[in-house]
Amino acid sequence: MARKDDRRIQKTRKALRDALHDLVLDRGYDDLSIQDITEKANLGRATFYLHYREKDELLEDLLREFSQNFAQRHGNKINFSDRKVVQSMFEYAEDYYDFYRIMAIGKGGVIGMRKMQAIIRESYALFLDNVEAASGGKFTVPRAFLDSYLASSL
Repeated sequence: MARKDDRRIQKTRKALRDALHDLVLDRGYDDLSIQDITEKANLGRATFYLHYREKDELLEDLLREFSQNFAQRHGNKINFSDRKVVQSMFEYAEDYYDFYRIMAIGKGGVIGMRKMQAIIRESYALFLDNVEAASGGKFTVPRAFLDSYLASSL
């Protein structure tokens, strides 16, 4: 059985993410079908379903790729207390302005926003774990609330 980090798997997933990205820019998200995505990626539908259950899962993978690329620019640790890091996060998002603008139209915007907020919440959770570890204490506010609140505010 192929491993998750197998180059063929990475190449296939990248082709699907790139196809989704290009198609969203060209036609929007809501009306895209899996058939459209696989045709653009020059792959079969069965191949899509080996990697993803639905196009929303592919969207999440694409958004995670954006997030990981940003994190790599900052040594894989995002310091949300550093104003310059947060500013660079918005500048990075600006690089994908057209994608986010098109995604905000229709129900795809709701799906995309929820998935992006979950990714930011996970990043905040890691950051706050490090803050707690460095301070040797615990937050007085429940962590799930704090993670969600900070991610939503961002």
